[in-house]
Amino acid sequence: MSLSINLSVLKLKYLFNYLKDIENIDEKNEIKIYLMENLVFLPFQKIIENKKTNTKQHLTEKESNLLKFIYQNKNSEISKKNILTTIWGINQNVDTHTLETHLYRLKQKLYKIEPKLTFSLINQNGIYVFNSN
Repeated sequence: MSLSINLSVLKLKYLFNYLKDIENIDEKNEIKIYLMENLVFLPFQKIIENKKTNTKQHLTEKESNLLKFIYQNKNSEISKKNILTTIWGINQNVDTHTLETHLYRLKQKLYKIEPKLTFSLINQNGIYVFNSN
């Protein structure tokens, strides 16, 4: 029972944080999340765009959900279990490298579009943090 309550609280927190980003809606009713001054994340389109160089990278559904979740919890410590539960629906103690694989690919795409990122996705002993530098 406690696990289902915790899962509901996580989902509500995720929804609340997502709704906070609605203030970043432009004239085309697209949500834009500014990761940096020139780096924009368009979650509904699953695209990151460098406005300075006018280049884009397409994200997978999981990469997009992962970036949204981590961004919405920026400067907070997020456990691997929390991310797996929220993004993948895995709520058991499963030893998987799914998260690390997706984060690695996401970082590659971010660095490809903007080599001088002013933020970082850090894994500190299974705790993930999105730090704005």
